[in-house]
Amino acid sequence: MDEATLAYYDKNAATISDKYEKVKMSFIQRKLVSYLSEKGNILEIGIGSGRDAAFLVSQGFNVTGIDPSIAMLRKAAELHPELTGKIHCYSLPLEKDNPLLKEKFNAILLIASIMHIRDEELFESSYQIREMLEPEGILIISSSMGRIRSGDSRDLVGRLYVERPVVQIQLLFERLGF
Repeated sequence: MDEATLAYYDKNAATISDKYEKVKMSFIQRKLVSYLSEKGNILEIGIGSGRDAAFLVSQGFNVTGIDPSIAMLRKAAELHPELTGKIHCYSLPLEKDNPLLKEKFNAILLIASIMHIRDEELFESSYQIREMLEPEGILIISSSMGRIRSGDSRDLVGRLYVERPVVQIQLLFERLGF
C-alpha cells in the first residue's frame, strides 16, 4: 500500500474504526451472504475495522482477513475478538513466499479497498487474487466514486484513491479468466 495512505490509516485507526462500526450494514451484509451460499473459506482483503469479517464469522464462514495497517488490525482484534488468529498484516501484491498464495478460497472480497492499489500493482494483485480463488469461486469488489479532488488520485485526507471505471476493472478480471 502507498506509504501516505498506510500512514493515514495507522494514525487514525481508532477514529476510522469507530466510523466504520457505526455504519448500518445489515442490508449489504445480507446481500453479501446471499452471494456466498457455501459456508466456505473467505479471504477479505482490506478488513479495516473487522466489521464485515466478524459478521461473516458469525454466519458460519471461515474467514481470513488481511490489511496492511497494523493499527487497523489491532483495532479489529480489539473490537472483534472472534477474529483472533484469522487476521494478518499483508498488503497487495503479496510477497512471492506469502503462505496465502498456496491457499484456495471459495470467495474473495475487496470491499472498498481496490482503490488503494496503485496502478503499477493492480495487475499482479489481480493475478494473485485469481490464483487464490477456487475455480468456481466468487469475487466481490466494491468501490466508491467521486471522492477525488486532486489530480494525483488522492482524496481530501491524502489517501491514494484510484477511481477506475467499472468497465476497466471488469475487463482486467475478464482477461485474467474470470
